[in-house]
This record gives sequence, C-alpha cells and structure tokens, in this order.
Amino acid sequence: MIGCDLKGHGYSAAPVEPVSIENWAADIAELLDSLNVQNGVLVGHSMGCRVALASALHRPERVGAVALVDGSRFAGVNGPSAYDDALASVEAAGGWPVLVRHLFKQMFTEKAPASLRQRVIDRALAIPEAVGRAGFASMVAWDVQQLDSTLRSFVRPLTVIQSTYVNEERNRVSIR
Repeated sequence: MIGCDLKGHGYSAAPVEPVSIENWAADIAELLDSLNVQNGVLVGHSMGCRVALASALHRPERVGAVALVDGSRFAGVNGPSAYDDALASVEAAGGWPVLVRHLFKQMFTEKAPASLRQRVIDRALAIPEAVGRAGFASMVAWDVQQLDSTLRSFVRPLTVIQSTYVNEERNRVSIR
C-alpha cells in the first residue's frame, strides 16, 4: 500500500503550481509512473475522490480499479463561473475558517466523540488557507464541469461508498 499527501496537505509543502484537482491528479499519475505501479487500486476520500478519478484518467494503463469514499458532490451551475462561485461561497459563509468548521462539523454524527471532531477540524484548518480555498473552488468546479462525464465514461471497476451529499445551499445532508 502506498499513501501520499497531496501538495499543501499533511507533510507536503505547498505547491508552486496552481492548486487544482487536475494538478494533484497529474502528481499522482507521476507517482504511479515513478513507482511503476501496475494494475493499482486508487482510493480517494472526500476531495481525494476527484483526484483519484482524474488520476485514473491520466494513467488508465496503471489503474485497475478506483474506490471512492464519502466524496459527496457539490451542486452548482455549469459554466466558467463555477470556480468563482465557489470562492464567493467562502466569503458568503463568513470566510475560510468558518466554512471549514461548518463543512467538517457536518461530517460527523452527534455520537462521534467531540475530541475526534475537533482533531479533524484542526487538521483541516492547518492546511494553508490559499491551498484550501483554491482546492475547494477547484473541487466544486470539477464536480460541476467534469464529474458526470467522467463517471459516464469510466471503464475501470469503481466502488463508491457514500453517506452524504452537499446540496445547493452547501449543506451536507444524509443520502437516506
């Protein structure tokens, strides 16, 4: 098993190139090449679901299957303004830290330990704000502009484990 941090996350330095789902996917594709991965299974969680799908499209010859865990789906209006609309929603929420707390608190049930919830939120807030904002906007734009066509054309085995989605009001709600 190989685990990696996307640029700007965990132990990785902030990226020099623009933050985007496509640039992160290209990094993963490059990692697959450098490790000569054959028939690998990419697993993406949350935003990483888009990165896993896009990586598989970059290097289909190296990917045997993809698993997506709680990637949700951001609704929006298709068009070139999806990225800007996502950035505007950050400001409308009260700024980046407020949006992060809002989105991440919704990921837990009330039975989840408060200490766990706080650790996850703190970890999300530790990502440099510029990386977080650009990654969030890229994720929303990718969902609006590319998710449907990617899923329709995807030919590798795909497992999706999903418990929530994000509605037009940017609230995470249960799929049940």
